[in-house]
Amino acid sequence: LMETPAVQALLFDGHSSQTIQKALGILREKNVKVDQVSAEALLMTIMEQEQPAESSSTFSSMGDQSEDIKSLVRENESLREKQQCKICMENEVEVIFYPCRHFVCCASCGSGITSCPICRVPIHSRDKVFMA
Repeated sequence: LMETPAVQALLFDGHSSQTIQKALGILREKNVKVDQVSAEALLMTIMEQEQPAESSSTFSSMGDQSEDIKSLVRENESLREKQQCKICMENEVEVIFYPCRHFVCCASCGSGITSCPICRVPIHSRDKVFMA
């Protein structure tokens, strides 16, 4: 069987004899006369066998990408929480307190308090911070 023109053509194209024999076995199971099979039919059988392996590697890489996306979403949420006012939980942090230098609340929440909400140290001064 390895001497048929169809097999020789596929060997010439660079397909391994093991791959071709596997394809011949599959065609034999389908009751195809393998001694009369065309190179095209043999090539189609080989391609059908290679396709599931490619799709499974595609799914695994999609799974890796999905994990990367989830990780980035978690990191994004964490950064947003760090930039969120710890008092109203709505606005971004804008005010730094002295002497403790905690940077935890927005201008509207920071203007009405006399001690730092984190360490309870009395606030001597505060500055508005503009994020770039």
